[in-house]
Amino acid sequence: MYTWKRALSVLLSIMLTSPLVASAATAAPAAIVVDGARVSAKVEQLNGNYSRLFITVTDNSGGATRTFLINNNSAGAYTVGNYGVYVDTKGDAQIRECYFVSYVPAAGTLTVRALLPPGFDYEIAGPVSAGAIIDINGIEFGVTGADGTLTIQAPAGNFKVEARVYPSSNFSATALGRAYVTLTPAGDITVKADIGRASVTPASDGNKQVDIVMDEGKEFSERSTLVIDQLKDGMLAHDFDAITLRFFNSNGEMVVLDYDYPPHISLLDPRGGARTWVEELFTMQPDGTRILLNDVAVFRRILSERSGKIMLNVYGVDVGGRSHETYVEFHVGL
Repeated sequence: MYTWKRALSVLLSIMLTSPLVASAATAAPAAIVVDGARVSAKVEQLNGNYSRLFITVTDNSGGATRTFLINNNSAGAYTVGNYGVYVDTKGDAQIRECYFVSYVPAAGTLTVRALLPPGFDYEIAGPVSAGAIIDINGIEFGVTGADGTLTIQAPAGNFKVEARVYPSSNFSATALGRAYVTLTPAGDITVKADIGRASVTPASDGNKQVDIVMDEGKEFSERSTLVIDQLKDGMLAHDFDAITLRFFNSNGEMVVLDYDYPPHISLLDPRGGARTWVEELFTMQPDGTRILLNDVAVFRRILSERSGKIMLNVYGVDVGGRSHETYVEFHVGL
């Protein structure tokens, strides 16, 4: 019988990969039976082209739920803990199919220790970084504890591990480290640095850990999705009378921006020309959840002077001090 402990299910529920969305020409993967485990899903349609998908896997030992931000009417495979789940959505809030397609047992533990850069002298590892954000394959996994480490239960495979910190009372600048890690079925670890320095060292419990010494001053932002509520299939009506902007994080949760840090908003040139700043035409709501267009007439005129694809870029800082910057592409209807 395949079972999983509650702690493992919670930790792995935010791990590994983004959904692999199946195209219309791609056959759905075959279903498998996992004895003692059950899966269910529900979908909540948001404004615009997006929906929020909730997938819950349970067994006799507990369960976990993961949330995904998806395109409307999507079908694809998603990772929840150490299970692969296929879900086909239809309409506003319908689930056509939902079933297991894979199961990957954990191979062992993987401990990551984040180290701050000691000035510009990288011959000596800096102090450990409590509160460093750890990403596994592009998904936020957790933050390091007081000893600078985070330990996870992980299946065998290859992982892109990233550690990053934002400016705080403990550190005056950003820092970022990234390494490619391989965990074998036997629990052996190899590592290759990409940003900063990385090595495999003995952990306090006698096992091995991955040390990542971060580089100082790197620019980065969260992996967020920018949504325009008024878009429909990538189109904005030519006679639009409102625009509402929202950020969603990688778990499909709405980002709450810090009202004390007004967002920077611009139109990008798809051909690489200079950007056009339009932030004075938008106002952030006091609760930080939405950015609203405050001058429809002027923004309509600006868009009317452009042809083809429009790229709207937004930068904001959330209430936790994390940066979010991305753009959304759309066309204006005739």
